[in-house]
Amino acid sequence: MATYTNRNGRWRVQLQVNGTRKSKTFPSKSHAQQWVKMMERDTADLSVGVMPAKTFSDLLERYDREVSVTKGGERWEHVRINKLMRDPIANISNRQLSPQDVADWRERSAKAGLSGSSIRREWGLLSAVCERAIREWGWLKDNPFRKATKPKSNPDRTRRPTDEEIIELLKVMGFSQKKPVLVSQRLAYMMLFGIETAMRTSEMCSMRWGNVGAKLVHIPESKNGDARDVPLSKYARELLETLRGDDPDKLNADDSVFEMKPSQVDANFRKAKKKANIEDLHFHDFRREALTRLAKKLSLMELAKVSGHRDTKILLNVYYRPKMDDIADMLD
Repeated sequence: MATYTNRNGRWRVQLQVNGTRKSKTFPSKSHAQQWVKMMERDTADLSVGVMPAKTFSDLLERYDREVSVTKGGERWEHVRINKLMRDPIANISNRQLSPQDVADWRERSAKAGLSGSSIRREWGLLSAVCERAIREWGWLKDNPFRKATKPKSNPDRTRRPTDEEIIELLKVMGFSQKKPVLVSQRLAYMMLFGIETAMRTSEMCSMRWGNVGAKLVHIPESKNGDARDVPLSKYARELLETLRGDDPDKLNADDSVFEMKPSQVDANFRKAKKKANIEDLHFHDFRREALTRLAKKLSLMELAKVSGHRDTKILLNVYYRPKMDDIADMLD
């Protein structure tokens, strides 16, 4: 029998399943009751050796609710899962899901204009959903993504902003040496700070003043789930001082440094690009620019520590993009 407890507007439910006590917290009692019904139904099916009847949409929804929320890349996964739940693959029964269904989804995605690399990223997410459903939920017997053929990756992106583009963007964003007031001005500071630190957009959006030290920014949880410290250059520290303003004592440790969400960054950067007549430039490309600059000062292992990359191959192949003219000058 399930027990429900209301704590500060959130409902915690405890349930005994096959001798093991399970508990979860939900925003409402109705959500908690739905979870209890699902657990009881699945337990009854599994006890007689029957795989619970689900749709792939059920798998996606549970993964989003239980797994994605624990990751540093939660927003990306949540957006992708919501999109994938509108695809025909979401309506297929877990008992019928096959490699052919995966291939059909792959072809639909390609026809819709998704690049091979983008499809492969979503493929990895969907395959992880299946693996969790097999190992922990008993909702699948096999992973059909293991038996289907992945599309080829696109060539690694090499785009870096030019000095002229950075100057033009700062101009249309209204950058000044004073504390930014407008959203576009805060975006300009974030862009410059990103070039100095190579921090991800999500990490800068999550920055709180309590994370900022004299020479470091502490990231409690990065994209790969690890914490790390990012060293601050002199100019990065100057940018933070301007953002603090004339009365830093009014700032709380939990206050956001840049006061921006990733969605605001995306929307406002698109506007700035349009005003500056710049094409094919992503805000994430500034991370590539930052790491290429830092590579002139740091060793590969030091660079990986700063960037948070576990795989140095990704760091070298995707982010480190030196100009051969610059390397030629270094040889003289």
